[in-house]
Amino acid sequence: MKKTCSPKRHNSYPRQIALKVLNKVEKGKLRADEAISGFFNLQPSLSYREKAFVTELVYGVLRWRGSLDWIIGQFFTSPNQRISRLIRNILRIGVYQILYLDQIPVPVSVWTTVDLAKDYTNKRMASLVNGLLRNVERNRDKIEYPALQKDPIKAIVTRYSHPAWLVEKWIHYYGVEETISICKANNTVPQFTVRTNTLKVTRERLIEELQKEGVPCKATLNSPEGIILDHPADITRLSSFQKGWFFVQDEAAQMISCLTNPQTGDQVLDLCAAPGGKTTHMAQMMNNQGHIVAVDVRRDKIALLQENQLRLGINIISAVLADAACGLPFLKQGRTFDKVLLDAPCSGLGILRRHPEGKWVKSSATITRLKKIQLAIIQNASIHVKSGGCLVYSTCTLNPEENEMVIEKFLSTAGNKFQVENPLPSLPSQVTSFIDSRGYFHTFPQRDSMDGFFGARLRRSI
Repeated sequence: MKKTCSPKRHNSYPRQIALKVLNKVEKGKLRADEAISGFFNLQPSLSYREKAFVTELVYGVLRWRGSLDWIIGQFFTSPNQRISRLIRNILRIGVYQILYLDQIPVPVSVWTTVDLAKDYTNKRMASLVNGLLRNVERNRDKIEYPALQKDPIKAIVTRYSHPAWLVEKWIHYYGVEETISICKANNTVPQFTVRTNTLKVTRERLIEELQKEGVPCKATLNSPEGIILDHPADITRLSSFQKGWFFVQDEAAQMISCLTNPQTGDQVLDLCAAPGGKTTHMAQMMNNQGHIVAVDVRRDKIALLQENQLRLGINIISAVLADAACGLPFLKQGRTFDKVLLDAPCSGLGILRRHPEGKWVKSSATITRLKKIQLAIIQNASIHVKSGGCLVYSTCTLNPEENEMVIEKFLSTAGNKFQVENPLPSLPSQVTSFIDSRGYFHTFPQRDSMDGFFGARLRRSI
């Protein structure tokens, strides 16, 4: 990073921002991307390289936090001394640079991290940080992990950086080897994927435009509208973005709209809709003809949905601020829809590549709480599906408790008028391979290089 600035700014300033972001995220107040954006907005003078380095540090530490803590524990010389959140995050930043960022010389990683400790603590703690980091560097080849054969949970927790409760759950459902594969995939950087706005442009034309704008890209294999961008910078500055030619959305999320299969002129209810990825996708599948009522509980996300609708040139979406778990009293009694999409609030454990902090801020209690909300919303949603209409339930998690088991519990309720429908006849050929024998849609990061999504289409009897 060559930049005309003082050595202090040059070497330490991005690390200071990364430290502040990590502290804020660990307090559970913000997601990493939200915290990073907030700090970047406050620091407009940051260069692209500095922003990229902050992002690398934050996401790298969050992805590998479990392993970093295990390593810190091995080299901490005072095992009975409690380490504060601040010091632990400083150590995580230092160890991450030493072990995972080969392009940064180790002495630079050490002294800049020690500088952080001096800036935010005292000389004694700075000396402790200095000694531990130098010890890690000298003994990096001697770091030991628990044996997989003796203690598979602890081995996966420490080597692949996931919390024990989650590793135990995934081993129960998927076995040891598949759990390792999931954890490995979660620690990779995901592809940057966008969805073509076919109301304005074809995918082929958009690819040509992006390449002219200096963004290497290629079509996705599965989603008919998807494009993978190679190392994009600030996409909001692209003319194609400003013209509303695309929307940032993972390929798996794009296929959920295919599962819903809205038609021109349909009446659609979209619950938990904001910021509008699936909502706007359905609108373009409907040729911007018909009507979509989009409901979300967060005012800021509703505003973002409306902003996205305007940029994409869509005018059939009515955004409504409401909590779908508490019912939908704003709808006229008896009003029904051709299609209802419920993108249910979930643990998000299928998108940990994008939001690695989710591993550390969620727990089994989170899933227990969410299951009740998911069941409440699907029951509320079912009331507004017309006879012969369909209800699509989707999540971005890998846990059956929030997926198949919610569907099974809903279908077992007294007076149920729904059944799982095999969606294969209505799906694009590229999407059919993600439908299992029960008619459920699944994607997995370790198998498909996409986010982990679940979807089920339920048809109401006539």
